Amino acid sequence: MKARNKSQLIEQLSTEVKRHSNIVTDQFQSLTSNQLLTTTDSGGWSIIQNLEHLNMYYKYYNPAIAESLKHAQKDPSISTFTSGWLGKYFTNAMDYRGKNKVKAFKDYIPIDDLDASSVMDTFLKNQNELLRLLDLANEYDLTKIKTAISLTKWIKMRLGDVFQFVIMHNERHIVQAQSRV
Repeated sequence: MKARNKSQLIEQLSTEVKRHSNIVTDQFQSLTSNQLLTTTDSGGWSIIQNLEHLNMYYKYYNPAIAESLKHAQKDPSISTFTSGWLGKYFTNAMDYRGKNKVKAFKDYIPIDDLDASSVMDTFLKNQNELLRLLDLANEYDLTKIKTAISLTKWIKMRLGDVFQFVIMHNERHIVQAQSRV
């Protein structure tokens, strides 16, 4: 795989996280509870269910990333990141622009009856924590550090791939939520 500039990657990912937060504050917070909680006729998730689904993943990934960084040695001299085949596969699988239909795992399917305001607040807090972790990651080797994935602790991906996967997954569900407006 081709090496990428680590600082540019982190800046790009941080920009995406900020864009997702702006979408929630600018497009969703002014909607009524009914608009936020309405599912599609075909059974698609509501805006809030999409955000809660992301919160469920954040509950795993933010602490897992923090733990990976906590146990790693700082090495700001490493200026590149190289994706692994597994990370590239998972990130591409989440890309909403492809034809990949991905079914949510049972443990990550949100309930119908949610407090819209609380879900949005939690999402924005999770976003801020991810931004903090991205900033912190500038001091580390994103290729060398491994983080277990949410499916199983036995499979680990490179930290840079985990960041890309989480943010592409967010993009997928933000786009789905926007289609409900």
